[in-house]
Amino acid sequence: MANEFTAPEDTKLKAVAIHTPGANCRVAYTIYKLGEDAKNPEDGEMVAKLTVDHVYSGYHRSALMNSISLRKGERFSVVADISYVNKEGKLMHVRLANSGDKRSTKVVVNPGESFLMLDGEWTDLADVRGTDKIPAIEGDASKNEIYDVDNFPIKAFITDPLMP
Repeated sequence: MANEFTAPEDTKLKAVAIHTPGANCRVAYTIYKLGEDAKNPEDGEMVAKLTVDHVYSGYHRSALMNSISLRKGERFSVVADISYVNKEGKLMHVRLANSGDKRSTKVVVNPGESFLMLDGEWTDLADVRGTDKIPAIEGDASKNEIYDVDNFPIKAFITDPLMP
């Protein structure tokens, strides 16, 4: 999964964050600077990689080893691969994080914000949300339910120009 961002001003990317849905998850982040004609979140220059293990589920912020300079208006992406080992010892990759509660969900996914790897190709989440093209969350496949999802919970933290 991946989110794309645009730098609001000349700044530095200092940290990334994501919500992990379970205990003992590994998150592998890859950060790309994207050109004007980039068509997917990996269509650019890879500028950083970071792998972090999280013992507990929840929202985790991780500092980059080196900050990444960004110019105003520059597009960049944060690609996150969340994995864990299931009870049978098989490595699993988390595709989506979703509560499964459809009773009061209102979501917005604008084109060019979140991307999902489907069949080896990046797909804009805005094009497939609310369809059966999104793989089921582990444990929900037997229910044959379709979930409407929001942007992925990937965040990017930049320096504040007003703070030292």
